[in-house]
Amino acid sequence: MRFLQQRTVFAALLATAAAIYYPSLAALFQEVRTNVVRKSGPAGRLLSWSVISTAEPDPEFSALMNDPGTEPVFVVVMGVSGTGKSTLGAALARAISLPYIDGDDLHPKSNVDKMTRGQPLTDEDREPWLQKIRSTAEEMAGNGQKGVVIACSALRRVYREVLRGNDSKGKLRTYFVFIDGSRDFLLDRMEKRTAHFMKSNMLDSQLATLEHPGGEEGVFVVPVTDETPIKVEKSVAWLKTKL
Repeated sequence: MRFLQQRTVFAALLATAAAIYYPSLAALFQEVRTNVVRKSGPAGRLLSWSVISTAEPDPEFSALMNDPGTEPVFVVVMGVSGTGKSTLGAALARAISLPYIDGDDLHPKSNVDKMTRGQPLTDEDREPWLQKIRSTAEEMAGNGQKGVVIACSALRRVYREVLRGNDSKGKLRTYFVFIDGSRDFLLDRMEKRTAHFMKSNMLDSQLATLEHPGGEEGVFVVPVTDETPIKVEKSVAWLKTKL
């Protein structure tokens, strides 16, 4: 178990570092992390690998992003646990030629320990995590990147305001892709996951905390029941209208 935890941390660090400093390697390291952390049986691992690998970059979006006049973008893939944020985030990042970071990798150890014990996080726990996500996105944009995709639950509007950078001087454009789904569907999916720190009994807590972002500016909603390629296609089409 200790070896698995060490390997998980190592894969997470590689994925984050690659996204910041070597974006061309980010997708590969994220796939490694997905195989280590998101184990749900051989079929689940094969699906994660194939979905990410077949999400080819969208030529039109790439052309828009390569335009010198296009400003960097920060895309947050959000939703409660079990919606598939990591899978969609990595596939969407590949499709729009941006690096990807799993927000879970930016949690301080104290947060991970609490969630492993099945304890919901408090707002006090989440604040430094959310600020770290925003500062990471701003740092990447400041280093010449065209943007970044980060998966994060972002359950409450106040959390999303932190991610939008409303308390910072940065003006990084921020958009949210919200994966929406029913409790029954999500519970069934979570109970089949065997190596993730989020416990299925925490789903009700997350759903109770969730403030639906529909109607907020810069938010696109996709149903959890859509296959990942369809989610990616819809999200890319929407993001094109924002550039």
